Amino acid sequence: MQEFDSRVVEYRVEQLEKQNDKIVGTVEKVAENNDKMFTSIELIKQRIGIYLVIGGLIYNTALALALHFLSNDEKYNDNDKRMYYESRVQESETIKQLRDEITRLKAGR
Repeated sequence: MQEFDSRVVEYRVEQLEKQNDKIVGTVEKVAENNDKMFTSIELIKQRIGIYLVIGGLIYNTALALALHFLSNDEKYNDNDKRMYYESRVQESETIKQLRDEITRLKAGR
């Protein structure tokens, strides 16, 4: 009877060792996959961070340009624009007069 009990115990120990090996193998595979998953998550987090920085730069640049153009658009009102145009016309008339004077003086030589 004792011999039978020892064989049963040996058999049970062998079965438990096999199950233990299967469990250890499964745990090792899960640990590997877990490490790969955490590495992938870290890479994704880094990419998201980079995209957020680039997006923020684009947004800030667009905002700065919009503010620049909007503020410069109101810098000159209609009266200032009209005065600038009139001064340019006056300058061109003065330039014409000076050219005419130069040609008259050259002809009088």
